[in-house]
Amino acid sequence: MGVSSVLRRTPPTTAASRGLSVSVARAHAGLVLAFAVMSAAPLPTTTGLSPGGLAARWFVVATFAVVAVWMVRSGERLAQLACVLLALAVAAPALVREHVPGETTAGILISSAVLLGARVLVPWAAVANALVAWSPFAVASAVGIRTARDAVAVEDYALATAMAMAAVGFVNSLESLATQATQAEEFARARSTELLERATEREAVTHAQRVLHDDVLGTLHLLVNNADEDPGTLRTHCRRTAETVSQVLAEDEVVALEAEPRVDAATTAYAGMLGRVLDLAPVGVTVDADPQAVAALEELPPARLDALERASLEALRNVHRHARVRAATLQVRSDRQRVLVRITDPGVGMSRGARPGFGQTQSIRRAVSAAGGRAGIVSTPGEGTVVSLRMPHERVRRPGLQQTYEATIAGFGVLPMATRSVALPIIIVWCLIGGSQALTGAHPVADLAVVLGWAALSIAVLARVESRAPRLPWVVGVVALASLLQVAGLALMPPGALLDYGSWSVGFSAAPLVLFVFVLPVWMGLAAIATQPAIVLTAAWLSPELSDGAFPFGSVNAPVTAPMAALLLGVLVRRTNRASARRTAEATRVEHALLLERARASAAALYFDYSRDQVRPWLVDVATGAIDPTLEESRQQAQALARAARDDLYAPGFFDAPLRADVARFRADGGTVELRAGLTPGGSSRAVGRVLAGLLPVSAGRRIIVSPPGGAETRVRISVVPAPPAGDIARLGDDLRAPLEVDVDDFRAVLLVEDLPVSG
Repeated sequence: MGVSSVLRRTPPTTAASRGLSVSVARAHAGLVLAFAVMSAAPLPTTTGLSPGGLAARWFVVATFAVVAVWMVRSGERLAQLACVLLALAVAAPALVREHVPGETTAGILISSAVLLGARVLVPWAAVANALVAWSPFAVASAVGIRTARDAVAVEDYALATAMAMAAVGFVNSLESLATQATQAEEFARARSTELLERATEREAVTHAQRVLHDDVLGTLHLLVNNADEDPGTLRTHCRRTAETVSQVLAEDEVVALEAEPRVDAATTAYAGMLGRVLDLAPVGVTVDADPQAVAALEELPPARLDALERASLEALRNVHRHARVRAATLQVRSDRQRVLVRITDPGVGMSRGARPGFGQTQSIRRAVSAAGGRAGIVSTPGEGTVVSLRMPHERVRRPGLQQTYEATIAGFGVLPMATRSVALPIIIVWCLIGGSQALTGAHPVADLAVVLGWAALSIAVLARVESRAPRLPWVVGVVALASLLQVAGLALMPPGALLDYGSWSVGFSAAPLVLFVFVLPVWMGLAAIATQPAIVLTAAWLSPELSDGAFPFGSVNAPVTAPMAALLLGVLVRRTNRASARRTAEATRVEHALLLERARASAAALYFDYSRDQVRPWLVDVATGAIDPTLEESRQQAQALARAARDDLYAPGFFDAPLRADVARFRADGGTVELRAGLTPGGSSRAVGRVLAGLLPVSAGRRIIVSPPGGAETRVRISVVPAPPAGDIARLGDDLRAPLEVDVDDFRAVLLVEDLPVSG
């Protein structure tokens, strides 16, 4: 961003920049309202004014109030400038003729006119407007009206110009940054669409795999290994699995079930997530949980609760499958940061070096991690396994310094040009004012040291705001240094200094505060601002001669008005940025939901074709009582269905119906067929499917393993253990006319088959 973006206003063309324009107008309205308050504050205690002089001042107050309301409703308008200039023309004679010590109304009028002109006019017209605003008081001073110099000092002209330059440059920079950041964001968003599509495809596939592994295979294995379980419990598992498959397929099939659910002490003691886990657990579960921990668990967001439920059930299924025990302990604990669910079993444990399976990897570790938690599994051979699931609370916290800083700059990316545009004019003009006052004062060296101190503090604040978020010790340090400089400046002031620019040190405090409070939380910014007028008022109370016994309205106004406007602008900018972030998040959420719906439909068609046609109807029959799950033939059917469903888990879409039926008969006759993960769908229609179909008749009772290409290899590997007769394999190659490379020994046969398109 160049200097032109500081001098030229960027028209709002995006939602973010339009929102920023509204925020700027409201902050400007707040500043104008502050002008009204500061102009009105001295009037109730002012005596000796003529009725005309008093009326002129109240006219200024009313004008500021009307313009402030107007800005809130309609934004910044040229007609508002006309109103301010009219008030200036009406009030100028009274302000010149009847000056009130400490009054700042004339300087405020000039500042308001110059600032508003700079916002609504092109640069050359803004300069002309500034000259018009200065002219009544400049002409009065030139013709020798003594009180004109009291009403508006030369420093007022310089300060009004600097403040207008700073404010307009700052806002113009922010508007330019907002437009550039939005354009960059839109470009990045267009580039990220493909990544979002890929992510949703992976998410949909992972979801389908977890349901197939955890629910379908979990229930079928339960029926195979727990034929002596309570029939009501088995039917409950079948019903819920059938419902889950229907949900994945987006089909509204309702399974009528009149069987009694399992009832035990653990199940009846808990509802919600714990109740569902205990109801579906394939082993006995002893629960160790205090009510506060259970309440914290159930208060977790749905996605985190679902991840814990799935991981807990998978851990309990693993106890049933592998631990060789029928009992486990489920412990629930909670602290201020997280909820802990721990499943412990006293079983055989995992052997050292054992590789984690799909359930541990996908349904426990990755499921919990994807929801923002952590999962740990510790297993000791001969002693058992402990699965620890940690999920953080979702607590609403008051924004801290880091969050406030990030929310402030979120719509801009970087702030250097913007912050320098506001800081440098203010620092320079106060250095000039302070330097000129110091050289004519009684303590020039000490006064110049205070000038340099304020300049150094302002530059330090500028550098920090440009680079990174402030931290609490740094904030306290800045407030402390500003307070020390303020006290030092007040100690050096001559009598009556708080009524004119002898109080330049008070005004200089606005320079670091304007930048400082822009990125601070409201309560912290208010506290930082309040310290400066508090010190000034304390000094005026302890040393009345500093203000000649009058209330120092100007010295109270100087360190408050501009920082309060910056604080308000920061609040409005953060609100605008958060609203923009919410809109972006909602748009992304809708886009993600649409993509996910399509991806899940595609994944369901790929992974659940067999489960829809064969597994779900059989589970429904078990759930409704048409099939007795305790019979041996039911156990055998569950085992056959589990084998076929496992094929879909690791090699979805590889089989068509005829080849699946041939494989099922081969397995029923005592053979084994294993499909390894990574095979390309549609294998039945390619050479690999034809070779597998040809091997089945000559490999009765053997184990056949089909593996995808690995490394630089482009061919599918089919292993048969033990090896079929060599003649049968040779005839197979001749009959199929498939390009085979065969390696046969006394123990196994390995066939490498060209398979296009390449799988893996």
